[in-house]
Amino acid sequence: MATLIPSFGLGLLSFRQNEAQISDNVTRELRALASQASRELELWINKHIHTVRALSTSNAVIDGLTPIAHPPTGKPNKVPQALAHYLSSVQSKLDTILELTVVGATGQVVASSAAVPSAIILPKSWPESALTE
Repeated sequence: MATLIPSFGLGLLSFRQNEAQISDNVTRELRALASQASRELELWINKHIHTVRALSTSNAVIDGLTPIAHPPTGKPNKVPQALAHYLSSVQSKLDTILELTVVGATGQVVASSAAVPSAIILPKSWPESALTE
């Protein structure tokens, strides 16, 4: 009995220290994984922002919007189907993008890669924020 009590006490002390050390290791590992996931997510977002900016300044989009902004005289102002076909083509190549839609300054849909475009609600200050981002 004289040796059993100290052995039990040392075992309990060792168990508590190991438990605290394991908990610290798990916390440290979770923080490292969360930091890595955050960096990966930021890289993914930056890549897609760059892709969208490149697409928005492509000649196909600009040429598709020119007849809408400056309609030829004597002809009705209609949305060119080439722009919608271009958006569909690009959207099919980008597996993570569900829909590409071009909207006018007031928020009306000009062309979309979807047969029925999703509803778009633009914030009141969107032109200023779009220029600065």
